[in-house]
Amino acid sequence: IFDGTEYVKTDALEIVDSFVGFYSLHSEGLNASSSLEGFNAATLGFQEKVTPIIDNVQYMLDTLQMDLYEQADTIEGGISGAIGQLDSFSSQSLEWQAEIYHYEAQELGFRAIRRSAVLAIFLASFAFGFLGLLCIIGTKTVCRKVVHMLQLTGVFSALLGTISLVSASVLLAVSFFLHDACEMSDIITGDFEPFVGDKVATAANACFNDTNLAEAFNMTEKVNFQQKLDEGLKQLDKINVSQSFQIVLGPLSDIHSVLGAVSDSALSAINQVTSSNEFPCPFADIYTKETIIKPWELNIPTDVTPYVIRDNFGNPISYSRMASETAESYLGRIYNKAGVCSAESSCCIAYDPLEPSCESEVYDDCDLGDNCVYPCENLKLGIVEGYKAFAILYDRERRMNADLGVMCPADFDDSCPTAEFKAAYANTTLVGLIENYKVKIIGTKDSLVSLASTSVGGAMAEVEDFLCNMNVSFVERRYHEVRDDICIQLYGGVAQINWALWILSISLEVISILAHVLVVRLRGVSEKEAALGMLDSDSTSSYY
Repeated sequence: IFDGTEYVKTDALEIVDSFVGFYSLHSEGLNASSSLEGFNAATLGFQEKVTPIIDNVQYMLDTLQMDLYEQADTIEGGISGAIGQLDSFSSQSLEWQAEIYHYEAQELGFRAIRRSAVLAIFLASFAFGFLGLLCIIGTKTVCRKVVHMLQLTGVFSALLGTISLVSASVLLAVSFFLHDACEMSDIITGDFEPFVGDKVATAANACFNDTNLAEAFNMTEKVNFQQKLDEGLKQLDKINVSQSFQIVLGPLSDIHSVLGAVSDSALSAINQVTSSNEFPCPFADIYTKETIIKPWELNIPTDVTPYVIRDNFGNPISYSRMASETAESYLGRIYNKAGVCSAESSCCIAYDPLEPSCESEVYDDCDLGDNCVYPCENLKLGIVEGYKAFAILYDRERRMNADLGVMCPADFDDSCPTAEFKAAYANTTLVGLIENYKVKIIGTKDSLVSLASTSVGGAMAEVEDFLCNMNVSFVERRYHEVRDDICIQLYGGVAQINWALWILSISLEVISILAHVLVVRLRGVSEKEAALGMLDSDSTSSYY
């Protein structure tokens, strides 16, 4: 894609140099044709509209070459290193996961037993407490019958209270362990390096800092060509290259259309004279730019001039070109009209150069004598001088058109551009350079826009997928979910059971004490009543 694209810089510099060169060579012509403003508009358009396209294309080419092509080995090595570190982190994570699964399995194995034991303690405590309550609210006869059950309640309440105290103490220790473990997890997740080493800590810290692993492993700079290309493609896709170049080419075309004004004024002045057709100068010729350069090619219905030519023995002269006659000489020849007589004496046509004197009618043609005047001489000189001025301006106009390049002048001796422009600036016209550059840029732009269908597009997709897979923020989210389960729900449940066991143990110990007191009291009354009963029996026997 970037092979042969060095033109992006070199041709752009050549175009800029050609703008400068064109102005240096033709500043007078631009001013004379009032085209300087248009030329400045074209220059500004290239700077403001085309240069950003050039910079964007060059930026993408540099990214392809320097960030992708020349860094392929570095990218591959960096990705391999990142994958190696991920493998290490994955292995460590699997070990952590195995340990968690081990403890979970143990907890699941004892969960039913633990629940049954706690439930049995509560149910047994409730049963014995209920029996004691029956003894308390029952009649003496009932109490005497279940005194041994009350005694059993006290014994088992004391035993269960002790078990509850031990269980509460164990659960208190477990709650302390869970609390410390949760606090320790916060410390560890703050920075893993002191606990797992710097190799695994890089990935672990990234997981808990919402950092892409590519950034953690310093991979972003190595694979950032994908982001650069994406941004460049978005910009290129929005740009209408042809429209941007038209902002430059439009003013240059306008310059071409008004360059004729450079020599138009001189040609108009010539035609005013050559077509005046007034006595005594009956000139009736109208020239164009093409025919004034070669005036012998003007389409004239006669072969000779309709007037007598000076020093031609009273004869007109042929319109045909003589040998290698120049246009200036030709115009001086065919407009060299004979004079007119201002008086009858000393005025005639010189048929014989040795004739001492001659006479003619007033206003007759003449070229000899004191009374022969030449009113058309100044017009002839004006035509010749006007042609000289026109020739200079027309040559300037043609050279400007030749270097501009909108349309090469058909009669231009040298191929466009001029030799001066070729020697100092470029071998192609200004418009030609811009047109060629536009075609190249459009082709390169289309190639860059279609990157998605090439292997580069595949590499971009792979890099995007790689960066996406390097986003492991879900680890922190999963960790917090597990932590909430352990440090909030499990810890809260253990704390609630712990408090319940403490209350239950205290309650059982109180029940045990009360049961013991009641047993003692019930046994004491029975003995007293028995003794009184015995005394009553003895007294009755003695009476009888």
